[in-house]
Amino acid sequence: MKNSTGKKSNQTQKGYRIQLALNARALEENGCGNSWKVVLTGNLNKLIQMKKYFFLTGFIFLFMLSGNANAQCGDGLLNICHGRLENARFLKSWPVQLPQQGRGEPLPQVSFKMPLTSGTTYKIFACNAEELPGKVIISIRNQNDDLVVTSYMVEQKRHIPMIMFPVAMSGIYTFSFYFEDGKEGCAVGVVSSVN
Repeated sequence: MKNSTGKKSNQTQKGYRIQLALNARALEENGCGNSWKVVLTGNLNKLIQMKKYFFLTGFIFLFMLSGNANAQCGDGLLNICHGRLENARFLKSWPVQLPQQGRGEPLPQVSFKMPLTSGTTYKIFACNAEELPGKVIISIRNQNDDLVVTSYMVEQKRHIPMIMFPVAMSGIYTFSFYFEDGKEGCAVGVVSSVN
């Protein structure tokens, strides 16, 4: 019983054999004899095997490349951020990687929602990847979409390294992350509670 992969492989071989038959007819008409048949049949099998190896090697390479790119941005930064927790209790983290803002395009940003409880003080901060120019800005909005706190003071052009946010009203809050001046950047945002 053949699976779909086997059928596709046989169809590919059949296509090569039809092409070989057409080439064979042309070679015989030009007086080349039959010695080419053995060489072409062997080369066909080698070609099919090489195609399989190239596909498998390419797949493995892409898998390794994608895992390495994520590790540089997410895992290393997450370890750094965990070191900044001190006595706070870790609740949630979000990896953020955004491209540079294009001319005439809106500011790239990503948002996440999280329930926060009244009477709890949350310690919110982020760690930036040093290899990229962007410095992350965190903005937090309540369920009415009102800005309640941000990590960037526009007038002073100053980043606040850590937000201590005492929640007065329970609800779903939106955490938005973007990079200053629309630069390309990578960061990890962390939410923790201190009581």
